[in-house]
Amino acid sequence: MNLSISKKALYPLALLIIPLLGVLLTNAVEWGIFDFLLMGSLLLVLGIAINLTFLNIKYFNKRIAIIFFVIFI
Repeated sequence: MNLSISKKALYPLALLIIPLLGVLLTNAVEWGIFDFLLMGSLLLVLGIAINLTFLNIKYFNKRIAIIFFVIFI
């Protein structure tokens, strides 16, 4: 894997900024380190699966179907 592919797989981890801001700014969000690790690993696996789908599947309709399948598992 080259560097640009691995960077694209890490983009979903940026979504963890939203609960981090909630934890830092309010008392309503009570996430611990385990919550961030669990959600980070789930988002990382999702990002890698979507990235592999784009690399290996040529047909657009198949790509969309597989991505929806991966998201809803």
